Amino acid sequence: MARLSRYQFGSDRLRPNAFELCSMDGSASGVFQCEDEKELQDWVKTISAHIATLNAQSMKISNDLLKPHDQILHMGWVSERQTSNQRSAWNHKYLAIRGSDLLIFNTPPVNTQEWLQHERCYKLSEIMSRVYKDVELLDERPYCFGIEAGEDSHYMSTETRREMAVWHSAIHQASHAAVIRLRNKTYGCTWRRKVVGFTLDFETGFTLFDAQNKAALWTYKFSQLKSSSDDGASKVKLHFVATNKSTTEVQEIECPNLRKLLHCMHAFISAKLASLDPVFMKSASDIQR
Repeated sequence: MARLSRYQFGSDRLRPNAFELCSMDGSASGVFQCEDEKELQDWVKTISAHIATLNAQSMKISNDLLKPHDQILHMGWVSERQTSNQRSAWNHKYLAIRGSDLLIFNTPPVNTQEWLQHERCYKLSEIMSRVYKDVELLDERPYCFGIEAGEDSHYMSTETRREMAVWHSAIHQASHAAVIRLRNKTYGCTWRRKVVGFTLDFETGFTLFDAQNKAALWTYKFSQLKSSSDDGASKVKLHFVATNKSTTEVQEIECPNLRKLLHCMHAFISAKLASLDPVFMKSASDIQR
């Protein structure tokens, strides 16, 4: 699981007709200079394909020993733009989608103990991922995507457009599959000064219930959600189309984990919409097996 990069260490500047190849732990590396762009592209394409093949073989060996719900769905190298003391630098990270989690490592995990030594671990049902448009890019690296998880955010880069698309698709498909496995998720909230539970259910939609007697206070289907708005801190307003479809009902709830709640809402609604696509449902079922 070696790493290949065309960028100068820590920066967004490309090496002129050259690339760097590093060992998986970064202890050994070498910079290779090519005669021209064509030779460079040939080498990069060939080596990247070989790394991807070895990566897939490593995943298969690991998955043969793992339970179905704990399978490794995708893993590989990316770069993360990190800022310290108002200065930004790119650092190499190893991402893995395993079971219902997205994990970030400094180096690839090769045994059970190292899988527990992740830098970050996020539930796939509580994250959002998106590809950045050209006008949103922070520097000269063109293939960037973001991961938001609660109050954390990560600005990631890949070497090629294809790698970025593969990661974006893998995260979305794994997130949908995680929601289908999870089925429902409840958050502690307050509503009209009352302590309540707010449940997202893949089959029934939104339900708010009294925390003491568990009585349902209101229920809406996902399809009834017209829009939402939040204050960026703890409150969110949900605008629902009433059952009679002639009025809009607004419900305001307050949640200490607002960002996680909003990301989870997005994941459940996205998975529900995707469930209408039979091609996606087959791929999601394959992921869960």
